[in-house]
Amino acid sequence: MTVLAGRPGSVSRHPAGPGHEASLQRDTYGNPRLLERETRILQALDHQGIPVPEIHGWNPELRATLMARDPGRSDLDALELDDIMPPRPETPAACTLDELDRVLAQTGRPFEDCDDPLTVYGIDWLRRFAPEKVARVSLVQGDTGPVNFMFQDDRVSAVVDWELAHYGDPLENLGNIMVREFYNPAGGLDGLFESYERESGVTYDRFRARYYAMQQERAWDARSRDGTADRQAGDTR
Repeated sequence: MTVLAGRPGSVSRHPAGPGHEASLQRDTYGNPRLLERETRILQALDHQGIPVPEIHGWNPELRATLMARDPGRSDLDALELDDIMPPRPETPAACTLDELDRVLAQTGRPFEDCDDPLTVYGIDWLRRFAPEKVARVSLVQGDTGPVNFMFQDDRVSAVVDWELAHYGDPLENLGNIMVREFYNPAGGLDGLFESYERESGVTYDRFRARYYAMQQERAWDARSRDGTADRQAGDTR
């Protein structure tokens, strides 16, 4: 085992036996109860079968916790999906415009040939007002919201229909939920954005969320014009 230890806010490695790594966490942030809170939360989640680092021990006198060090990674490279995914967007604007261009290309009809004024205006608006910043590039589901969340009792048991997944702005998920909530009411949006910001660490931006709602509408409009949306819906029934 290897134990990671050090002063608050830093760690160093120490051998402690073969085959394992652990992290020795010490109180930090000037609050003597934060680490105890984290420790107890991790223990409670672990008991519920939620994948979190295992707690090996808590010392109240030293205000220290020994927990398993997860060998996984939190970055997109760890997903190992680049061989089947569209290229990652390199600019904030590309987070939405790349996907929009792919949708238009899939229809087989050039945008210039479109004769629907709402579609023409909507796509032109999306190009002119593309977001200038994103919190990060994430794997987004592409069709997030009611009907694609499966429930068992009061818990989400699965998220289905990932065929439209791509890399983009995580707030695109909120835009998708706004659209789906309109067509498939599932209790309203009260508290959703605050909860998302709190749980994800991604700051809610009203304009960007509404922007991605417009993107979702125009993308589905483009797909429906060549039957793509109907074929995808048929594939998931």
